[in-house]
Amino acid sequence: MKTIGTACSRRRTLTTLISGMAGVLLATSSFCAHAQAGYPDRQLHFIVPQAAGGTGDTVSRIVAQKLSTRLGQQVIVENKAGAGGTVGSATVAKAKPDGYSLVLASSGYATWKLMFPGMTFNPDTELTPVAMFGSLPFAVLVRPDSRFRNLADFVAYAKTNPGKVNYASAGLGAASHLLTAWLAAEAGLDLTHVPYSSTAPALTALLGGQVDIYLDPVATSAPQVAAGKLRVLATTGATRSKVMPDVPTIAESGYPVKGSVWLALMTTGGTPAPVVERLNREVRAVLQDPETRDALQSRGVEVDIMTADEFRSFVANEVRVWSKLVRDNNIKPQ
Repeated sequence: MKTIGTACSRRRTLTTLISGMAGVLLATSSFCAHAQAGYPDRQLHFIVPQAAGGTGDTVSRIVAQKLSTRLGQQVIVENKAGAGGTVGSATVAKAKPDGYSLVLASSGYATWKLMFPGMTFNPDTELTPVAMFGSLPFAVLVRPDSRFRNLADFVAYAKTNPGKVNYASAGLGAASHLLTAWLAAEAGLDLTHVPYSSTAPALTALLGGQVDIYLDPVATSAPQVAAGKLRVLATTGATRSKVMPDVPTIAESGYPVKGSVWLALMTTGGTPAPVVERLNREVRAVLQDPETRDALQSRGVEVDIMTADEFRSFVANEVRVWSKLVRDNNIKPQ
């Protein structure tokens, strides 16, 4: 009887513990569900890990303004550039996973782990893909007083003057870096890479004569080209840019180099799926708004609407493709 009584006592104790744990879990679940149902109930912080004035900054502010209206809470945009976008992104990666910290993601994300081995966070687990905004090709740019009239001129000169041609990029691992390195590999060129923190300072360096050539998104460069401050040698899309329809692509010039920079939204890793889905749904609605589409397309952005699942698959594929490009061309961190 003593043994049976002890066993019963143990069962009662275990049952009490299990019931208590279940109560805690239920309360936590109820709290999380309530928090998600009320999301958002305060302003959101949107980090743009690029300098002000670039394409990514402009697109982010257009989307943030519309998103503020749809969410009923202000979306505050802050520029925090550096290290190919990893500095600003680290802030969001280390934030509370509640969907109130957002970050602009772009093509450079695909090669961060290769180009920045000393990163303080793991983008695979500490950032969550939310929604795509769109993409845009690059223009291969030189100053109007440059000796290069077309891409053939550039290739011919660079071949006979190895190491003497400097090219800017928006940072290590940025699309402007990788596409130029890809062109150099295909054409057999020895170019000197000069990385900047983002698009705006790289373009300023080209205009100021600190570098010879720069691949810049067509949206940013189109006004400068129209004003006669820059000359375009080629564009990087699979087809000619709608913004620069008279300019041939690199592929048309004989080199199998093509690619566009994509711009998108990510948040902190571990953010609840319902919050991610809500953000994705609202971004898609913003992009379907005719006024927003016109504003983005007028800046050369090809709007691309994806579900959260579609965007996650897209990002995974981008990582595979661009990482292969880095390895195949032996591109190393500087």
